[in-house]
Amino acid sequence: MRRTALLIVVGVTSCIQLDTTRREGDKSNGYACNDAWSCESGQCLALGENTQNKPGICVSTCRRDTQCANDERCATSPGGSSSYCLKACTHSTACADGFVCTGHEPSVCFVEPKATSGGSCARSVYGSCQSSSRTECSEKAGVSDADRANDEAACTATAGAIWSDGPCPLLDLVGGCRQGCTPTNQVTWYYQGGPYASRSDVDAHCRVVGLSTVASP
Repeated sequence: MRRTALLIVVGVTSCIQLDTTRREGDKSNGYACNDAWSCESGQCLALGENTQNKPGICVSTCRRDTQCANDERCATSPGGSSSYCLKACTHSTACADGFVCTGHEPSVCFVEPKATSGGSCARSVYGSCQSSSRTECSEKAGVSDADRANDEAACTATAGAIWSDGPCPLLDLVGGCRQGCTPTNQVTWYYQGGPYASRSDVDAHCRVVGLSTVASP
Protein backbone atom coordinates (compact mmCIF):
# COMPACT_ATOMS: atom_id res chain seq x y z
CA MET A 1 0.00 0.00 0.00
CA ARG A 2 1.29 3.48 -0.83
CA ARG A 3 0.68 6.72 0.99
CA THR A 4 1.41 10.45 0.61
CA ALA A 5 4.00 12.16 2.79
CA LEU A 6 3.76 15.86 3.63
CA LEU A 7 6.62 18.08 4.74
CA ILE A 8 4.99 20.81 6.83
CA VAL A 9 6.91 24.02 7.57
CA VAL A 10 5.59 26.40 10.21
CA GLY A 11 4.83 29.78 8.62
CA VAL A 12 4.90 28.43 5.04
CA THR A 13 1.59 27.94 3.28
CA SER A 14 2.75 25.45 0.65
CA CYS A 15 4.00 21.92 1.15
CA ILE A 16 5.86 19.27 -0.79
CA GLN A 17 3.98 16.07 -1.59
CA LEU A 18 6.01 12.90 -1.97
CA ASP A 19 4.86 9.36 -2.71
CA THR A 20 6.54 6.87 -0.43
CA THR A 21 6.07 3.36 0.85
CA ARG A 22 5.86 2.49 4.52
CA ARG A 23 9.07 0.88 5.72
CA GLU A 24 10.62 -0.62 8.83
CA GLY A 25 11.95 1.96 11.27
CA ASP A 26 9.39 4.72 10.58
CA LYS A 27 9.08 7.07 13.57
CA SER A 28 5.73 7.54 15.31
CA ASN A 29 4.29 10.91 16.36
CA GLY A 30 6.38 12.76 18.91
CA TYR A 31 9.81 11.77 17.60
CA ALA A 32 12.35 14.14 16.04
CA CYS A 33 12.59 14.21 12.25
CA ASN A 34 14.42 15.96 9.43
CA ASP A 35 11.98 15.07 6.67
CA ALA A 36 8.61 13.42 6.09
CA TRP A 37 10.21 10.19 4.85
CA SER A 38 11.23 9.24 8.38
CA CYS A 39 7.76 9.66 9.95
CA GLU A 40 5.14 6.92 10.13
CA SER A 41 2.44 9.53 9.44
CA GLY A 42 4.37 10.96 6.49
CA GLN A 43 4.28 14.41 8.15
CA CYS A 44 7.27 16.20 9.68
CA LEU A 45 6.48 19.56 11.31
CA ALA A 46 9.55 21.78 10.86
CA LEU A 47 10.42 23.72 14.01
CA GLY A 48 11.97 27.14 14.45
CA GLU A 49 14.85 27.83 16.84
CA ASN A 50 14.20 26.03 20.09
CA THR A 51 15.92 25.19 23.36
CA GLN A 52 15.90 21.47 22.55
CA ASN A 53 17.55 22.06 19.13
CA LYS A 54 15.05 19.82 17.33
CA PRO A 55 14.74 20.29 13.54
CA GLY A 56 11.22 18.85 13.37
CA ILE A 57 8.69 16.55 15.03
CA CYS A 58 6.63 13.72 13.54
CA VAL A 59 2.93 14.64 13.69
CA SER A 60 -0.40 13.96 12.01
CA THR A 61 -2.94 16.67 11.21
CA CYS A 62 -6.24 16.74 13.09
CA ARG A 63 -9.33 18.78 13.87
CA ARG A 64 -10.32 17.09 17.12
CA ASP A 65 -8.86 14.79 19.78
CA THR A 66 -10.78 11.75 18.52
CA GLN A 67 -8.62 11.78 15.37
CA CYS A 68 -5.51 11.20 17.50
CA ALA A 69 -4.22 8.20 19.44
CA ASN A 70 -5.44 7.70 23.00
CA ASP A 71 -2.30 9.24 24.50
CA GLU A 72 -2.34 12.23 22.12
CA ARG A 73 -4.24 15.51 21.92
CA CYS A 74 -5.11 17.72 18.95
CA ALA A 75 -3.07 20.87 19.61
CA THR A 76 -3.00 24.13 17.64
CA SER A 77 0.31 25.01 16.04
CA PRO A 78 2.15 28.30 16.76
CA GLY A 79 0.22 30.98 14.89
CA GLY A 80 -2.99 28.99 15.08
CA SER A 81 -3.05 27.98 11.40
CA SER A 82 -3.15 24.18 11.81
CA SER A 83 -3.61 21.51 14.46
CA TYR A 84 -1.57 18.38 15.01
CA CYS A 85 -1.71 15.22 17.13
CA LEU A 86 0.90 15.61 19.89
CA LYS A 87 1.53 13.36 22.88
CA ALA A 88 -0.27 14.49 26.04
CA CYS A 89 1.81 14.76 29.23
CA THR A 90 2.02 15.98 32.79
CA HIS A 91 5.82 15.83 32.98
CA SER A 92 8.68 15.79 30.49
CA THR A 93 9.55 12.22 31.48
CA ALA A 94 6.50 11.17 29.44
CA CYS A 95 7.95 12.74 26.27
CA ALA A 96 10.06 10.89 23.71
CA ASP A 97 13.33 11.84 22.06
CA GLY A 98 14.22 14.82 24.28
CA PHE A 99 11.00 16.79 23.81
CA VAL A 100 9.49 18.54 26.84
CA CYS A 101 6.06 18.84 28.41
CA THR A 102 4.81 22.27 27.40
CA GLY A 103 1.75 24.22 26.25
CA HIS A 104 -1.42 25.06 28.17
CA GLU A 105 -4.17 22.62 29.10
CA PRO A 106 -3.85 19.96 27.94
CA SER A 107 -0.06 19.91 28.12
CA VAL A 108 1.68 18.26 25.18
CA CYS A 109 5.22 17.15 24.30
CA PHE A 110 6.82 19.83 22.14
CA VAL A 111 9.77 22.27 22.24
CA GLU A 112 10.49 25.50 24.09
CA PRO A 113 11.44 28.57 22.06
CA LYS A 114 14.87 30.11 22.51
CA ALA A 115 14.67 33.33 24.48
CA THR A 116 14.63 36.47 22.34
CA SER A 117 14.78 40.18 23.08
CA GLY A 118 11.04 40.29 22.43
CA GLY A 119 10.38 37.92 25.31
CA SER A 120 12.68 39.29 27.99
CA CYS A 121 15.12 42.09 28.71
CA ALA A 122 17.79 39.66 29.88
CA ARG A 123 19.40 37.23 27.47
CA SER A 124 18.92 34.05 29.51
CA VAL A 125 15.58 32.84 30.85
CA TYR A 126 16.21 30.42 33.70
CA GLY A 127 12.70 29.28 34.63
CA SER A 128 8.96 29.74 34.45
CA CYS A 129 5.92 29.14 36.62
CA GLN A 130 2.70 28.11 34.89
CA SER A 131 -0.62 28.55 36.71
CA SER A 132 -2.82 25.57 37.58
CA SER A 133 -5.35 26.75 34.97
CA ARG A 134 -2.59 26.69 32.30
CA THR A 135 -3.77 30.11 31.06
CA GLU A 136 -0.95 32.17 32.60
CA CYS A 137 2.82 31.69 32.89
CA SER A 138 5.47 33.85 34.57
CA GLU A 139 8.92 33.75 32.97
CA LYS A 140 12.01 34.59 35.04
CA ALA A 141 15.39 35.81 33.79
CA GLY A 142 18.64 37.54 34.63
CA VAL A 143 19.08 37.21 38.41
CA SER A 144 21.16 35.22 40.92
CA ASP A 145 21.08 31.51 41.74
CA ALA A 146 19.54 32.35 45.11
CA ASP A 147 16.72 34.28 43.43
CA ARG A 148 16.17 31.37 41.07
CA ALA A 149 15.85 28.98 44.00
CA ASN A 150 13.40 31.32 45.72
CA ASP A 151 11.32 31.66 42.55
CA GLU A 152 11.12 27.89 42.11
CA ALA A 153 10.17 27.37 45.75
CA ALA A 154 7.43 30.01 45.55
CA CYS A 155 6.06 28.44 42.38
CA THR A 156 5.95 24.87 43.67
CA ALA A 157 4.34 26.08 46.93
CA THR A 158 1.38 27.40 44.92
CA ALA A 159 -1.37 24.79 44.55
CA GLY A 160 -1.38 23.29 41.05
CA ALA A 161 1.37 25.52 39.67
CA ILE A 162 4.10 23.98 37.50
CA TRP A 163 7.75 25.05 37.55
CA SER A 164 9.85 24.47 34.43
CA ASP A 165 13.52 25.22 33.76
CA GLY A 166 13.69 27.59 30.80
CA PRO A 167 11.13 29.77 29.00
CA CYS A 168 7.36 29.56 29.21
CA PRO A 169 5.49 27.31 26.76
CA LEU A 170 5.12 28.62 23.21
CA LEU A 171 1.84 27.12 22.01
CA ASP A 172 -1.19 29.45 21.86
CA LEU A 173 0.41 32.53 23.47
CA VAL A 174 -1.74 35.67 23.15
CA GLY A 175 0.68 38.21 24.60
CA GLY A 176 2.29 39.24 27.86
CA CYS A 177 3.15 41.96 30.38
CA ARG A 178 6.77 42.78 31.29
CA GLN A 179 7.79 43.89 34.76
CA GLY A 180 11.05 45.83 34.55
CA CYS A 181 14.53 44.62 33.72
CA THR A 182 16.46 45.16 36.97
CA PRO A 183 16.70 43.95 39.64
CA THR A 184 13.79 41.68 38.70
CA ASN A 185 13.04 40.62 35.16
CA GLN A 186 9.69 38.93 34.65
CA VAL A 187 7.30 38.45 31.75
CA THR A 188 3.83 37.10 32.46
CA TRP A 189 2.36 35.43 29.39
CA TYR A 190 -1.34 34.78 28.73
CA TYR A 191 -2.79 31.99 26.60
CA GLN A 192 -5.84 31.31 24.46
CA GLY A 193 -8.70 30.00 26.60
CA GLY A 194 -7.85 32.34 29.48
CA PRO A 195 -9.39 35.67 30.53
CA TYR A 196 -7.53 37.59 27.79
CA ALA A 197 -8.58 36.25 24.39
CA SER A 198 -6.75 38.74 22.16
CA ARG A 199 -3.68 40.96 22.01
CA SER A 200 -5.85 44.03 22.66
CA ASP A 201 -7.20 42.41 25.85
CA VAL A 202 -3.63 41.84 27.06
CA ASP A 203 -2.67 45.43 26.11
CA ALA A 204 -5.55 46.78 28.18
CA HIS A 205 -4.66 44.59 31.15
CA CYS A 206 -0.98 45.62 31.08
CA ARG A 207 -1.92 49.31 31.03
CA VAL A 208 -4.23 48.89 34.03
CA VAL A 209 -1.52 47.24 36.15
CA GLY A 210 1.17 49.67 34.94
CA LEU A 211 3.31 47.20 32.97
CA SER A 212 4.58 47.21 29.38
CA THR A 213 3.09 44.90 26.74
CA VAL A 214 5.17 42.17 25.10
CA ALA A 215 4.10 40.63 21.77
CA SER A 216 4.14 36.83 21.59
CA PRO A 217 7.27 35.49 19.85
